[in-house]
Amino acid sequence: MMKLKIEAGALQVTIQESTDSDKIMEQLHFSRKTRYLCYSQKHIYRNQQPLSQKSMLESGDLLTIIPFENDEQIAAWDHPVKILYEDELLLIVNKEAGMLVHSDGNNTNHTLCNCVRHYFDQTKQQVPVHPLHRLDVETSGILLFCKYPLLQPLLDHMMENKEIRRSYLAVVRGCFPQKAQIYADPIGRDRHDARRMILHPKGKSAWTKAVLLRYCKKKDRSLIRCTLGSGRTHQIRVHLSGHGYPLVNDPLYGGHRGNTIGRMALHSAQVSFYHPLLQQSVEINCPLPDDLEKLMR
Repeated sequence: MMKLKIEAGALQVTIQESTDSDKIMEQLHFSRKTRYLCYSQKHIYRNQQPLSQKSMLESGDLLTIIPFENDEQIAAWDHPVKILYEDELLLIVNKEAGMLVHSDGNNTNHTLCNCVRHYFDQTKQQVPVHPLHRLDVETSGILLFCKYPLLQPLLDHMMENKEIRRSYLAVVRGCFPQKAQIYADPIGRDRHDARRMILHPKGKSAWTKAVLLRYCKKKDRSLIRCTLGSGRTHQIRVHLSGHGYPLVNDPLYGGHRGNTIGRMALHSAQVSFYHPLLQQSVEINCPLPDDLEKLMR
């Protein structure tokens, strides 16, 4: 057991039961390389004394881990970024539709990461720009950044194990069932179109829960909330289209492009997790944007 705190830039770990330093770093999901560097470069201390590998720790000991220098090189872009939540560990923003999260090799200076770099520079925060996950370029909504690299492995582990829970709002064609739907079809890549994923019995396991929020009879469209139990590429789009409910304006998966909005109707709407520093649950919500709301009127 341990209690985490960031103090004067260093990670402080208060030990709450007997253990050793290697086990603490394993619980923080440090790589072997990072563990080695912590010891060899004297970046880890117990009660202000440098530690060697597998040093024993007792309840009440204070473990201090000094972060390594950040050599990130990313250009700043002076473009507004909508902040939903921020503390010393996390920055959570509302990504606008049509914006790349990070460079695709062509657009290198006008991405969300460039916007966040500018925000950090303007607020005099010497922290890296590390997105914890991705959103498709046309998807709007919640996206998380880790501001403290020593804790990114822990956050990555939480993301992979769905301890950081995310849900999406989607507008789909057709009248979605009143009863919640669970889709557990495996997903694999389409051999005939490398851009697409398909439902395939030999694909990777995937799990999506979809719940109807409201139906617009006039336009024959449904607003649904999707919760993911896995993180496959295009998972929501593939599961919904595969069961007859393609996203509006998603031509890759059968939701033909209309003249209403210029992007597919998907929005990252909620994230919830247990905060490792605050040691309490956090929930962040991002309302349905106006362009998707208009699809349901």
